[in-house]
Amino acid sequence: MKRLILLLCYLAHSSYGQIDENYIPIPADERLKALTIATIDNKYELDIRNLPKKNNADYKTLFKYRRDELINNIQNDKYIFSSEMNTLIQKVYDKVSINNPQIPNNGIRVLLSREPNPNAHCLGEGTIVINIGLLRFLENESQLAFVLCHELAHYKLNHVNKTINDYVIAINDKKTKQEFKRLVREEYYINSKVIALLKQIAYQGLRYSRQKELQADSLAMVLLKNTVFQEQEALTCLEILDKLDKEKYPNDFDFKKILDTKDYPFKKSWLQEEVSDLGPFKNKQKVVIDDSLKTHPDCIQRINQIKKNFIIRPKNNKSIISKNEFMKFALIADFEVVRSEYLQTNYGKSFYHIIGLLHQYPDNVYLNTMLIRCLYKIYDAQSDHKLIKYVDLKGSYEDNNYKQSLLFINNIKQVEMAKLCYNYLKDRKERFQGKEDFIYANFLSSKMSGNETDKQNWKRIYLEKFPTGKFVKYLI
Repeated sequence: MKRLILLLCYLAHSSYGQIDENYIPIPADERLKALTIATIDNKYELDIRNLPKKNNADYKTLFKYRRDELINNIQNDKYIFSSEMNTLIQKVYDKVSINNPQIPNNGIRVLLSREPNPNAHCLGEGTIVINIGLLRFLENESQLAFVLCHELAHYKLNHVNKTINDYVIAINDKKTKQEFKRLVREEYYINSKVIALLKQIAYQGLRYSRQKELQADSLAMVLLKNTVFQEQEALTCLEILDKLDKEKYPNDFDFKKILDTKDYPFKKSWLQEEVSDLGPFKNKQKVVIDDSLKTHPDCIQRINQIKKNFIIRPKNNKSIISKNEFMKFALIADFEVVRSEYLQTNYGKSFYHIIGLLHQYPDNVYLNTMLIRCLYKIYDAQSDHKLIKYVDLKGSYEDNNYKQSLLFINNIKQVEMAKLCYNYLKDRKERFQGKEDFIYANFLSSKMSGNETDKQNWKRIYLEKFPTGKFVKYLI
């Protein structure tokens, strides 16, 4: 165990020691991806052999869809493999599992998703997913252990498969089939009415999910109590989840400090909101989600239930990994969310996270060049008149920094963006000259400015210095 802890610490220091200067995104591990897919397929074949005979085709359709979606996401690099964080998560899971023999010791896998949404979930067939977006907010291993215990509880209680079962029964109900037949006979709005009926059926299942969450919390506490992890952190974890609408960044972004350049000063107009003449409808773009559609009960309710049903006792056990080391893993999650939003073409959100992190890491090569790459994508979307596809609409948001980010993107003109990127890179030439990402960023900047000579020059420089580099496929 001591050797593993030392290895974890070494890996953490080697990855984060130079975080102020640069960040290298986590690469894919094709071998581990293939092995994971093989285990998923084996479990799937076993599951479909044990499905009920009644309505068997419907069960098979849903089980196959779940398997296909999971494998497709793995193949498309939506999960992270073979990183220090994978090692950490697996180590915490192993500690939970070894002290809870009622949990099957095989057939369960914990995957780390690139999804920026701060969440975790159980797929029901043995896969537990932790989103990279959730790791950004967790503070220690005990909080992670509670999240894993909660998802293991869902698996142990068979909640997902029971929901599938309820759904199959519902769509095969005699009255439901009659209603489908009636809708199909109608001449107009058939599709929308059928979809509405399916949503109603699904909603009947969601009405029970609040109770399932509370059940999972209770079993999670039983599992957690059997481990070395601190029970109090379950409550702290829920308190954190209750405040996830508040980001980790400074209260007010200083866009001028980040984007101001020597020869092209920041313009106040980039952050000015247009005066609307919509009267009472002004700033009503924000969508309010009806509480009845939330699938998780209020976190305060969950905290109170745990306090009511369990005596929380402190433990004297040593941590597997210190809080300081754990927070370094949370930091890498911050950087990976920038990439995740970018890869998912959510360029407005990627820009927002880049600006937030640049307040703390102004000299980081990765962040500075990702800013240019992100702005290039926004520039390109503006050229194709498809900005709305990649950037949220301006509106009323609780996070004022995000609102300001969207104002900037919507207000800045293409010619201004090209000049900003050019001067931004020029001011950083001495610091980043010769860096692969910096050269590629200059290539993109020259494309925005329309300078063909500069574009070809940066392309030549890149190919000479990095003939097998990570951006070659975008140059040739």
